[in-house]
This record gives sequence, structure tokens and C-alpha cells, in this order.
Amino acid sequence: MHLSHLNGHSLVDGHFAITGFGARPDTIAVEADLSHLTFDYENVELENVGPVRLTYRRDEVRVEQASLRAPIPISA
Repeated sequence: MHLSHLNGHSLVDGHFAITGFGARPDTIAVEADLSHLTFDYENVELENVGPVRLTYRRDEVRVEQASLRAPIPISA
């Protein structure tokens, strides 16, 4: 992903499995099982509700499982 001008914070907690050969980027694969994700980009804030599972292979990211929501603001 090519995100420019990030203006927030993101947090990720989980397990990543990376396979392939560094000298051959087309062989690199990533499997990510995330237990906690918060994402803040521009005016968008998201957090997970349950596990998030992502895979990356050959320039393609697949969201295998995800349930995201905008956090509920706390009233003053």
C-alpha cells in the first residue's frame, strides 16, 4: 500500500509468518493473524472486533477475515 501523509497512529498485535527468498521478492508470502488492530488515517479511525486474518502473495493482499468498526466517542 502506498499511503502518504499519515497523520495518526496505528497499532498491530498478532502473529506474522513470512516465507520466501529475499533475493526473489516474487517468492515472498506473508500470513498475518491479528488479535488487535487500530488504524488512524486522515479522518478514519478503525479498530477490530474479533480476529483479523490477512495474506500477502505476489503483490496481492487478501483480507481473509475481518470485522472492523469505528470507535464510539466518549461524551464529555
